[in-house]
Amino acid sequence: IQEVASSRIETMGFTPSDVKAYFSECLKSDTQAVEKLSEVVQQNPQIEASSYLPLVAAIIVAIFLMTPTSKLPTTLYDLFTTLVLMCILHHLQARTEYKAIRSLTSFDDLPGDVQLSFDHLCRLAFDGLKKKKLSFSVDELGE
Repeated sequence: IQEVASSRIETMGFTPSDVKAYFSECLKSDTQAVEKLSEVVQQNPQIEASSYLPLVAAIIVAIFLMTPTSKLPTTLYDLFTTLVLMCILHHLQARTEYKAIRSLTSFDDLPGDVQLSFDHLCRLAFDGLKKKKLSFSVDELGE
C-alpha cells in the first residue's frame, strides 16, 4: 500500500491538437471562430493551461458562445463565476417575471429575492464545507 500512497497520479486530458479539434467541433468547424477562440485562450495563460481538461474546455466554449465580444475571463475564478452567472441567467429567463433580464455581470445584479435565495444557498454550501458535509436536505433549503 505504501507504493500506491506515494505514487504520482496524473490526470490525462486533451493534447493541444485535441483542444483545437474540440473547439472546431463545438463551433461547427467555423474556422474564423476557432482561430479567434484559440487566440483568446492563448492570451490567458491560466485559461490555456486549464483548457486541456475537457470540462474546462466545454465551459470555455459555452462562455465564448454566450459572450458577444468573444472576450473570455482571464482567471479560473472569473471563468467559474461567469459560468454560475450564465446558469442563473438561463434559469431566470425561463421564468416570466424575469424575462426582461438580458445579462448578469456580477452577483450584485441579481434581483432582491433571487439574491436572498442565492445567499442562503451559498451559506449552506459554506457551512457544509466547514463541517465536511457535502449534501443538505430539502428542509434546510427553507430555513
